[in-house]
Amino acid sequence: MPLFALASIFVLFFASLAVSTHPTVADGTASALGADDECGASSEGACSLSALQLRAKTSTLWTPATSGGIAVYTAKCFSDTGGTCVTEACDADRGAQLCASGKCICRGGCTGADGTCYPEENKVVATNFVLANAKFEGYKMFFKRVTTFGQMSTTRLPSSFNMDQDKFDLFQLPGANNGTKEFFLASTLWEDYVLGFKSTTDSAWSPFAALNVDLAEQTVDVLHDSNIMLKICAMVRSDNTPTGGVRIGAVLPATDSTLWAYIHHGSWLVYGSMTKPGDDGIWFPDPPLPEGVLPVCS
Repeated sequence: MPLFALASIFVLFFASLAVSTHPTVADGTASALGADDECGASSEGACSLSALQLRAKTSTLWTPATSGGIAVYTAKCFSDTGGTCVTEACDADRGAQLCASGKCICRGGCTGADGTCYPEENKVVATNFVLANAKFEGYKMFFKRVTTFGQMSTTRLPSSFNMDQDKFDLFQLPGANNGTKEFFLASTLWEDYVLGFKSTTDSAWSPFAALNVDLAEQTVDVLHDSNIMLKICAMVRSDNTPTGGVRIGAVLPATDSTLWAYIHHGSWLVYGSMTKPGDDGIWFPDPPLPEGVLPVCS
């Protein structure tokens, strides 16, 4: 066999190995990661947080169904119905479920606003927006993940300085709770973290605070699942034209009351008010949310 033909065979063989061992990622992400100097080979194995997160997203593709009894805990799909199966079977009225670690989780689906299982994932309403406060100019809400109590805070720093911790994604859950749409307000940076409300200590400014909640570690609270399945409504003028502002709240179980997220002046932390706050409880998404996707505030 001629020498050049033998060399061609070896070239084709090793090229096929390279193709077969490289993961296929949509939209050119794989090539972008391959060119990323931050994740290149180095003696220290250093890699930036943003690049690591991108790699994690491409290597763990999300599927809406639970698999093998493993619950899904992301803003795209939250399969924990809130029911328990420690002493009795899961409630059949909630839909197809399985019992895992004492919890009733959706089998091949996601929990809706009414606590039942749906085959579809949560609907993406908007992504990559900030929430600016109406009263305190320049102050934006952000996920303060590394903190003792995990309370939501506000900042005037640009998003680039804040490492995009002030960016949000909005998901609408399937179904409705007593005729009302409910939503997950999630971190763009950490897709398993959402805004939620929980009770505080007596020494706090308010009995309730807005916190960043890790969906995988969601614990029982006086608000139950209503602390993360939020009531978000659009503010309108007297002629019913939208102002662009929104209120963000959670319904107190067994009551008609809603907790509303607001900035406490001085602490710049976000608390939950049991009465409708003023402009300190109105938030302006930037860029604006699509018109008509939210119910109108009453």
